[in-house]
Amino acid sequence: MHPNPFSPQTPGPTTHPGPRTNTWEGPTHTPTTTGAPLATIIRALGWGPHFHPNPHTGEPTKLRQRGAPSAGACQPLQWHITCGTGYDLPPGHHTLHPDTGTYTQRNNPNDPPPLPHGHATITITALPQRTAARYHHRSAPAIIGDAAYATALLHATTTGTNLTPHPLPGDATATATRIALPPPTTWTNHWPNTPTEIPLTATHITTPDADPTTTPHTHHTTPTGNCQPQPPTTPTPPYIPDTTDLGLDTPPPTLNTLDTPPPPITIPTLLTRRSPHPHQLTTPTPPNTTAHGHPPLGPWCANQHWIDQTPHLHLFHASPNPHHQWTAHYQAAHTLITHLTHGRNARPISGWTHNPQHGNISHALAVEAP
Repeated sequence: MHPNPFSPQTPGPTTHPGPRTNTWEGPTHTPTTTGAPLATIIRALGWGPHFHPNPHTGEPTKLRQRGAPSAGACQPLQWHITCGTGYDLPPGHHTLHPDTGTYTQRNNPNDPPPLPHGHATITITALPQRTAARYHHRSAPAIIGDAAYATALLHATTTGTNLTPHPLPGDATATATRIALPPPTTWTNHWPNTPTEIPLTATHITTPDADPTTTPHTHHTTPTGNCQPQPPTTPTPPYIPDTTDLGLDTPPPTLNTLDTPPPPITIPTLLTRRSPHPHQLTTPTPPNTTAHGHPPLGPWCANQHWIDQTPHLHLFHASPNPHHQWTAHYQAAHTLITHLTHGRNARPISGWTHNPQHGNISHALAVEAP
């Protein structure tokens, strides 16, 4: 991670973020109505048929309404599903297209064999240059936040759908080779002119009828499939480890480091989850006071001054250490899911600056009134 992603230094000028996703060769699929609905859950997390409305005009923006909230990282997450039979996709390795909601099956003769019946692995990766193009040294906490929310909601929704999630530990290299991707440090050697994906979290999923004695986590050392180069009209910014290093030398903590797992939720709950607009979360307050009872916070979260009129606010403190950042954002995701089970939506708030007055606030969650 950047030595000080919470410094008051203003991020540099915005640059081109590069492509929204990598392009893979293979047939496309949409989730079927038979089999365990894992692809349906992933699609709801990473894509949506509707767009967020402009709060001033009501017209749709270009930002899709998705089940997984964003911590402000400019949508860098990518979803990989490797599954056996028994799910709502054919056996194989699939990637979700975040703009179309379809899956591409990486159909290559050298691909690893499908997993056994009822077994699947979900790997979340990120295109860090999308975040770095706007936030530069502040990128890493936002990427961690997006991945933490997505992972926690994946666990909560699979549990609520009679599937069993098992966190898979591993650093970026181990997580990449598990699904036949190159490690971030050698990605461009294998697939030049394509944006580097950083593996962040992996989860093993099983159905109730899966054989518990099988071991589906075979590691593969050779990248397979064909990642297509981007057209000349779409720049592919280089991977910038000094800006977006996520502590890849050590594995991030898994979700089971929390005292309790996220409560289960249903697919309909996930489909209706929204991040409320700030005006839905605020209440008028007298001059020189705050609704949350703390000293003013707006100057320390990218001048989002509306936060000081938010009465229902959770603050999450953590040092810049990547392990501590993961834990804090997992806690925020757990809190969001708990509120969802009570019918209350919440909005993540990122962009914090650490300071002596408030300590290491690294993230916040504004919640709808009960």
